[in-house]
Amino acid sequence: MSKKTKKRATAAHHLSAFASVFQYGRDRVTIADWMQAWRIAESPVMPRTYPLMEVYDMVCIDAEVITAINNRKNKVLGEPFLVLDPDGNYQEVATKKLRGSWFDDFINAVLDAEFFGYSLIEIGQDLHDNYSIKEINTVERRNIIPSRKLVLPYPFSAYQEGIDFSADYLKRWYIFCHSKRFPLGLLLYAAPYAILSRDALVKHAEFNRDYGKPYKIVHTDKEGEERREVLDALLNVEEELNGVFDIEEKVEVAFPSGGGGTVDTFDKMDEKASKKLLKIIQGHVKLSNDTDGGAQTYMNKDSIAKTPSEEIREYDMARVESVVNEELFPRLLDFNYPFTGHSFIFLDTYLRELQRQKKSISEKALELALSHFEVSTAEFEKATGIKVKKKATLPVDQNMKAVVKKNAENDTNTNTATDSEANQETGNQVDSTSNLDTNVEVAKNQDFFKYGSVTLPIRDKKLWASLLPDIEVHDLYICPKAGVYGYEDTPHITALYGLHALPNASKKLEALLSAATQKALEVQLTAISVFEQKDKDYEVLKFEVTSPALVALHEALKAELKHTLQYETYQPHATIAFIKKGTAKKYTLTQLEQPIKLSLSEAIYSDGRGNKTLIKL
Repeated sequence: MSKKTKKRATAAHHLSAFASVFQYGRDRVTIADWMQAWRIAESPVMPRTYPLMEVYDMVCIDAEVITAINNRKNKVLGEPFLVLDPDGNYQEVATKKLRGSWFDDFINAVLDAEFFGYSLIEIGQDLHDNYSIKEINTVERRNIIPSRKLVLPYPFSAYQEGIDFSADYLKRWYIFCHSKRFPLGLLLYAAPYAILSRDALVKHAEFNRDYGKPYKIVHTDKEGEERREVLDALLNVEEELNGVFDIEEKVEVAFPSGGGGTVDTFDKMDEKASKKLLKIIQGHVKLSNDTDGGAQTYMNKDSIAKTPSEEIREYDMARVESVVNEELFPRLLDFNYPFTGHSFIFLDTYLRELQRQKKSISEKALELALSHFEVSTAEFEKATGIKVKKKATLPVDQNMKAVVKKNAENDTNTNTATDSEANQETGNQVDSTSNLDTNVEVAKNQDFFKYGSVTLPIRDKKLWASLLPDIEVHDLYICPKAGVYGYEDTPHITALYGLHALPNASKKLEALLSAATQKALEVQLTAISVFEQKDKDYEVLKFEVTSPALVALHEALKAELKHTLQYETYQPHATIAFIKKGTAKKYTLTQLEQPIKLSLSEAIYSDGRGNKTLIKL
């Protein structure tokens, strides 16, 4: 092996060190420079990327650009994530393996590929003693020729001096992340506006330098040497912006017309360039968010009516998830990480997918499936996210009679509280078809809602989000099979759970609520406490609720409607989240400084089979 080949073979495992930049360009960039760099990068004969990366380097000096990029990336970098086993169950130990600065750097490099066009990610030059990853490096982009899969020792080196980073002996250590939508990166389109914005700033500074100082003008009738002495004396005070003229002479300083004046012209051009930059990088023109309320929470947010900011954020998360699952995890298996058959997903994506699955099957489709087809439990769960057991084998008419008989036996108030029923009250599960008034076989599934309910939704999501305690991700209890998904996604207070199915229930409830509540119902959140669940792996963290009007409404509903009580004592509350058993203490210690008053003006009647009716109080 020659010395040159040996040197290249040694450096091959550390391409981040192999790729060196002889000198960084810091020259002022023009639109012509950007066009030329673009042509060189797309050259079919001898492409080079370093001129374009020099332009990007200068573009990122722009405060507007770097702030917009960081704002977009931070919405993903700060998002909690999960590692799921092949059955879709949360694996805490495997998830902890990814928590570290190296993984944050990896996500950052993947996101950067969208802006620069590509990232060649090096899985560390050194490993920990247990063979785990210590650091992530990004190979200098100036030295990479993406179309040739080459890393050059210097940006201007000959191709034959480079190393093919796609070679088999390097695949274990390197991941090439390339933006297919923007092969040369979003900064290609942002560059001309950043250049224009910078030029406007320079011109603005020059204008202030030339015209921002006061002029010193002396009118004199002296001539010859005496006149010269006056001018010299004036110049000794200031170097410029001075003049000596005859008494009769008039002096006028003229500015360009149009656009409201010179200063206004520069400001407007800079403003237009800034809006274009933000639109390209973030998809909207506000640095925080594109909603009137500014930054907002995305936890359990419904997928309807997404803002551009949300769509871009979800795209970025999906991009990271794909690279981690398709590229990183196969390599981590070689480093003895326990990820066989596992998958990576952001918590927000996970919760949105659960919501989508629960809504993906209509009541009519469920009726048809149960009435006419044999549907496997695995297939049904995969399609809907609903855990099911075998269908009852009784004939349809006998089965329906059994349901009617069971409901009749429960017409009187009984105290049949169970852990599953306590969980059903929260609204964090899937509605049942057990009370359908149709000839449908009943799916025997204790995770389904058994009864109807009247709840009071909390609509002020901003206030609700501000009240929530900061729950550590590893304390959240997430178990799709149990119908529990961490944070409560529809904050509400239950007025009564346990209602039996009855005809025209919504109309009866409207009349009843109208008589019981003459105005919006006032409640107070007074403390944070916990419902302990026997024989369960989780506890229910909740706000305690105080409201004489709510208790009166509860009693009125009980008096007028058939129901089955779940508890002897009515304990008004608003569920915060489902957390792992034994973790509640750290959150119940932090109490509200003073009671929080809420005014609730709506009620929701759920009939226990997925139908919900909104009733105004």
